[in-house]
Amino acid sequence: KSKNLTYSTLLNAIKDANVRNMLIEGRDKGFKLETSEGMYYPVMHYEGFKSFKPYVTKDIAAYIDIMATESNQASVFDAAIVISWTELTNRALALEDFVTKYPASNRSTVLQKELLNATSRLLYGSSNTPAYDYDEQVIKPEVKKAYENALKGNKGDTRILMILEKLLQLLDSTNNKLTPEVEKFLNQTVNSK
Repeated sequence: KSKNLTYSTLLNAIKDANVRNMLIEGRDKGFKLETSEGMYYPVMHYEGFKSFKPYVTKDIAAYIDIMATESNQASVFDAAIVISWTELTNRALALEDFVTKYPASNRSTVLQKELLNATSRLLYGSSNTPAYDYDEQVIKPEVKKAYENALKGNKGDTRILMILEKLLQLLDSTNNKLTPEVEKFLNQTVNSK
């Protein structure tokens, strides 16, 4: 990510009126710019919405916090997990907390989809950051540690924590290897709600 990727820098460098107008409109509507693989794209900058939290319902305030965390530092960039496994776990738990607390919220459906993605990412990793070593098919130590830390004092409190607890039990019995039994458990978990 370029530190020079600001509206000011781009507006000073770009002379095409149509592109300048598009950049100004995006800036004025609360978008920030991101870049990946040579492409520029707008991303909603939820941090700017935090000033409205005292004036909105609790569910929308919680939604703003969740979305601001992700827009301030994306969890995945170029198919790689770019935050710690502990932070990834915390974000999945925050999503789960939202959909549990606010099932009738108009943001619940959106965050349920995000929760499915986050759970899958938490259990498998991503294309460029798998949870299990490619060669040995053993869970990476930092992943296992994040799971264990999430469970400290919270055993079985939520669906994700129940999954992590059962997964750690399975991994203990397989010497941390991704065996067919572990893989079956992961597949059933991800494919069920």
